[in-house]
Order: sequence, then structure tokens, then C-alpha cells
Amino acid sequence: MTTDIGSHTDRYKELKTSATNVDRKKTEKPDPEEIKYEPLVNPEQFEEYRFSVTAPDGLKSRHTAWLKLKYILSEVWSDMGLRGFRNAEFWISFLIICMTCWVSRFTHYIGQWFLLTAKGIHV
Repeated sequence: MTTDIGSHTDRYKELKTSATNVDRKKTEKPDPEEIKYEPLVNPEQFEEYRFSVTAPDGLKSRHTAWLKLKYILSEVWSDMGLRGFRNAEFWISFLIICMTCWVSRFTHYIGQWFLLTAKGIHV
């Protein structure tokens, strides 16, 4: 029983190259131009994808954030006594808010005036 060593090595090389070709096919990435993407329109479509631009739980976090903001605004509104228009507490709070906004804008404009005057720009 004699076997040819050359035929075994040739067969080994064939098997090895075919195995590497199969491995290459598995690891090669498809051409991005060949992949056809469908536009995502519904929020349910966004939730199908694990890796996306939105958070892992999809668009549900926006709803949660809106509910939290709504709660905070209602608490501030009720704590400041802004429920009734006929009481003095409402009008005092309203005047304080208006004065605070006016002082903020006045400070901003005075700062702009000083800056422009320092640069020599006619105001």
C-alpha cells in the first residue's frame, strides 16, 4: 500500500484554500451601495433596530421627558400661587417675574452698550 505524498499535500492545499475562501466570504462586509434601506416612518420601525440614533428604548423616552416637564411646571405653577387670578399673591408673583425679566434685559443691553462704546462704535 503505497500512497503518493504529493497527492496528499495537493489535497491539503485545496482544502485549506477552500476553507479560507469560505472564511473570507463570512468576514467580508457587503458593499453599502448594494444594500437597500427602507425609510423609517413610524416610531414602531425605529424600535425594531437595536442600534439607532435614538435611545435604546426608542421614542418612549421623549414621552417620559414630556411627562416629567409637565409635572415640574404644574408644581411650580401651584407653589407660586398662580392658580387664581383674583388674589394678590398671583399679581405679586407676576410683577416679580416681569421685573426679573426687565432687569435681565436691561443688564444685557447696558453690557452691550459698554462693549460697543469701548470698541469705538457709535451707538
